[in-house]
Amino acid sequence: MFPQQDVSLSYEGKTELIQQKDFYIGFPRGFVVSEGKQYIVCDSRAADFKIYDSSGVPLAKFGRKGYGPDEFISPWLHDYSNNMLLFSDTSTEKLYIYEISENLSFKKVYQLFATSVLDAKLMAESKQVLICRFPIPDDPKKKTYFIVLTKTFDEKNTDYLLPFEIQLGKNAKPVDFDKLKKINPSNFPDFIILPPWKFCDYYNDDIYFVWTANLEPVRINLITKQFTFFGEKTKNYIKPYVSSDFKQSYLEMNSKKYRSFISQMSWVSKIFVDSELLGIIFSNYDKLSSRWKAFLQIYDRTGRFLREEPLQNFSNSYDQGNFFYDKKSKTLYCLSDSSSGDIGNYYVFKYKIILKK
Repeated sequence: MFPQQDVSLSYEGKTELIQQKDFYIGFPRGFVVSEGKQYIVCDSRAADFKIYDSSGVPLAKFGRKGYGPDEFISPWLHDYSNNMLLFSDTSTEKLYIYEISENLSFKKVYQLFATSVLDAKLMAESKQVLICRFPIPDDPKKKTYFIVLTKTFDEKNTDYLLPFEIQLGKNAKPVDFDKLKKINPSNFPDFIILPPWKFCDYYNDDIYFVWTANLEPVRINLITKQFTFFGEKTKNYIKPYVSSDFKQSYLEMNSKKYRSFISQMSWVSKIFVDSELLGIIFSNYDKLSSRWKAFLQIYDRTGRFLREEPLQNFSNSYDQGNFFYDKKSKTLYCLSDSSSGDIGNYYVFKYKIILKK
C-alpha cells in the first residue's frame, strides 16, 4: 500500500490529569477520548467513570460501587464511539452500552450477559458488539471453545468466529478442555501459565485478534471466514516462554516470583486498525527505571510490516497499559501513571501516525 519510509510517528506532548479531593483515580482500567477531546477514565477501584477536559481539569464523574441502577463492582472500559461507551463489569458478568449527553449525563441503552470479557468493540455500523473473552462455552455439550464472538443488540444472533487454539498460532492443534480438567496441574500446558489478556479490533469485514503472549495476530474475514496470520518478531520483542521455575511459581501462587518472570518477557497490550493501518503495542520491563516501556509496531491492513518505534517519553507501572486510538485522526493516546506518596499522578501521552502520500 505504501513503503516503510512513508509512515512516521510524531510525539505530540502530554497532559496531566489533575487529582483532587473526591476525584482521585484509584486504579484505571480502560480510558477513551471523546470527539470533544475529553478524557474518560474507568476507575475500577471506585467503580466509577471520571471525565476530564482536554487540559486535564476534572469535569464530572458517573457511577459508584454497588448492585443497584448505575452501580458497578469491577467495571472495565473497552470502547467509545459516537457518544457511546462500551464497558463490562466482570463481577456481575454484564456488558453495558451507555450514551453520554452533551451535559455529561449517562443513560443506559443496552445490557447483555457476557462472561469473562477481556476486550470488546462497538460495531455501530452493523449494530453488533465484538467480544474477546476467556474460552468458556455457552453450551457445555460443545467441545470447541471460542474466544471471539459477536452479538446483535437484541441478542437474537451469536456468531462464533475464532476457535480457541487459533490464539496459539497457525500451527496449533485443537485443545481438549475436558481432558485438561483431569490432568495433574504440574502438566498444565504453557498457555494456562501465561497471562490470559486478549485484544481485538475491526475494520469493515475484517476482525483482528492478538493474544498478549504471542505476537502472531490473526485477521478473520467475516465474509470468507478465512484466517490470515502475520506479525514481526523484532530484536526488541522478547518472546514469552514457560520454564519449569516459571510454572512452579504459578502452581505455588508465588506472585512475587511469578512477576519476576513476567518482567523478563514482552507482552502485547493493544491492537488497533483503521482504513489504512494496523498497530500493535507491546511492552518491555526496564530495570533502570523499574517501569514498563512500550513499542509500537505499524502494519498495513494486509499484515505487511512497516516499522517499529518506541513510544517516546512514555512508561507505565504495569505491563498491560491503557491505550486509546482515534481512527479518524490517526492519534494514539496512552495513559501513564506514577506515584507521589499515597497519591497517584496520571498523564495522557499523545502520538500521531503520519502518512506521507
